[in-house]
Amino acid sequence: MERKTAINSSPRPFRNGKNKTFWAFNMEYRLDRITSVQNANFGLDTFRRGDFSEILRPTPIAGSTALRNPTIIFDPYTGVPFPNNMLPASRLHPGALNILNTYVPKAQFRQADPFDFNATGGVPQPIKARTYFTRIDHHFNDKDRVFGRLAWDRSDLERNNINPFLPVFVDSKVTNLATQWIHTFGPSTINELRVGFNTSDDITRNPRTDNTSFDMDTLGIGQFRVFSDANRKLTTREHGLPRLNGLPFPVGENTNGNGYDNMDTVQIGDHLSLFRGKHNIKAQYQGWRRNLLHHDGARRGQCGRGRPRLQRQRIRLCAGFVPVGTAQLFHIPRRTP
Repeated sequence: MERKTAINSSPRPFRNGKNKTFWAFNMEYRLDRITSVQNANFGLDTFRRGDFSEILRPTPIAGSTALRNPTIIFDPYTGVPFPNNMLPASRLHPGALNILNTYVPKAQFRQADPFDFNATGGVPQPIKARTYFTRIDHHFNDKDRVFGRLAWDRSDLERNNINPFLPVFVDSKVTNLATQWIHTFGPSTINELRVGFNTSDDITRNPRTDNTSFDMDTLGIGQFRVFSDANRKLTTREHGLPRLNGLPFPVGENTNGNGYDNMDTVQIGDHLSLFRGKHNIKAQYQGWRRNLLHHDGARRGQCGRGRPRLQRQRIRLCAGFVPVGTAQLFHIPRRTP
């Protein structure tokens, strides 16, 4: 783990002879770079070509002295085994080859067990946080004093994957403002007016987000539509790689939906304090308005048959026998008064 931090703080009064104004500014920058080791089985080049002759004989099992039983691949149309467990080039699904060649890295090495991991590496998970704070106080006279404080944070997070085509980027923007005006009517009456707001925007995205050059239909594994919304295509904000289940390597976005969350809050409060002899009376009003906008998940289609044996699912992918599901998309704007 690597961390870098920079802090700058500069509070001071204005020198105007009476020191009625005070201001402060603070900035903090933090960079965290955490690296985690990830392993994956991206499939051997022979498997990518449809050559599964290796598993026609017993193969070693990682971490064991036992051998894996042979696997015979049958032609689902004829019920006859493929000769030497090799799929003809004409039977390799072009959509599956497109996914493998475009979005699945090649194996870095191979082990005795053909289904053991064949890629490993340190994957960085960087976090960049930039926080700013400023405040100003001013004393107009003995009856009126005001202050204002503004704080904002701009942070970025990357969730990287050993598959470099599947990162997730999270952008966070938070802004907060607080103000106060204190007015003294007299020695027995004081009024405090406070106004503030808070905004929070979180954007979760991937390399396909808002990418107009990407089209899910060109992947070659089917069409993806939102059947609950006039069977339309997913927008550029919603589309991405569909998740292919059951494979030993990750394929599909690690984000759901368009990843947009926005919350705005505005608050106002007024406090009137009365002092009468031995008694204190305080009357107050508080009001706030909150707006929450949350766009929830589009499951960009899921392809698979549960979780069968991994080598069989890999063969189904190459041969194009993976069913394609339609995408379910929900837009849920919610407002809380």
